[in-house]
Amino acid sequence: MEMLNKDLSLLISINDAIASTKATQDLFHTIFSKIHNFYGLSIVGISLLEKENNNLIFMIGKIKDEKKIIDSDLWFQIFSIDSLPFKLSTTTPEITYLNAEDFYFMQPQNDNQESIQKILEESGVKQFLLLPMKTGGETIGFMIFSENEYHIDQNDFDYSLKIANLIGSAIRNVRNYEILRNKERERETQINLLLNLINIRDKNNVFIKLAEEIDKVISCEYLGLYANSSESTIAIAFSLVKDKVTNQYQIIPTTRSTSLVLKAIASKIEHKEGIDTLEISGDIFNSLCRQSSYIKQLNEKYSVNSFLVFQYALQKSGQLNLILGRKNPLSWIKMEDKLDLINSKTTTIFFARREIEMGINLLPQIGLILANIYAFEEIKTLTKKLEQEKSFLLDEINLSNSFQEI
Repeated sequence: MEMLNKDLSLLISINDAIASTKATQDLFHTIFSKIHNFYGLSIVGISLLEKENNNLIFMIGKIKDEKKIIDSDLWFQIFSIDSLPFKLSTTTPEITYLNAEDFYFMQPQNDNQESIQKILEESGVKQFLLLPMKTGGETIGFMIFSENEYHIDQNDFDYSLKIANLIGSAIRNVRNYEILRNKERERETQINLLLNLINIRDKNNVFIKLAEEIDKVISCEYLGLYANSSESTIAIAFSLVKDKVTNQYQIIPTTRSTSLVLKAIASKIEHKEGIDTLEISGDIFNSLCRQSSYIKQLNEKYSVNSFLVFQYALQKSGQLNLILGRKNPLSWIKMEDKLDLINSKTTTIFFARREIEMGINLLPQIGLILANIYAFEEIKTLTKKLEQEKSFLLDEINLSNSFQEI
């Protein structure tokens, strides 16, 4: 009876704690700390299913005396379901046992962090227990416990699944809330772009402010822009990089060679009508470093290791290319950001799907701002031309009057 009361107390405690939780990082801290308090678990994990992209996100953490997970005790990995290094059913999930060796693939958060293999061996973990999380007939993912710390027999299966399903329901609710929150952030960013930038006439100020606004929703160490208009010979090429010390964006002086590099990066996407995206990383990015001293400097001096290229092409208007550079892959970002990105449908090594969608939705606003710059630049050119013509006519008039006097 005492064990039953403790189990019921855990269910009630988890339910009460997560009822008001709206942030993903708070949710996982709450879940892991509650389970730690009741069962004394030190190794806990979670795996979330991305049905649309056929992916499974794995995260395993070590809970220390402070009863919370920190970055240095977290391991993270994303797998497509077809490429899993072990057998795991996501269509008809059930309680599954896996050997600890099956989790040696988990990646650390930084170069100084110990491998998950060493941690598991020191902790004496030889087997993991995976509890499927289901809600409303939908599989959310799996709770992951070390079997030597969370041992259940046949009589405990139903109760254990209730705990997992309760947690799965909480995760789904938080996901839905954060989808709404991200849409609000997106709309706020779109409004800020137009309100803050549309009236700025100085190009340098426009691009610095643009980089700052984009960085709020898609963190990046580098931002490049290349745009051309079918109605003008003017092409805009601009690039900025974030200073490591001040964390402020600085403009990289534009030369003919940098313009050609930006144009070459943009050309990696096949030119077609509409919006398209491409991540450049790994061997392809390293190849660009060897070919271009500009990209090599971005890599060596500012640690940029990838590009995310957005292309917005309109046949009658021209083409806009936004290039974002990032130094760390998703697996190396801070835990609170990582837990937030679990709500995203991650499709690239360095950028989450939510970030890509945000960039796509911002392109029309950026296009309007650039069109405004184009118009202002043409007005300045025409004004200068008119002033030159006016000066020439005045000189002619003065010269004519002088001849008449003679």
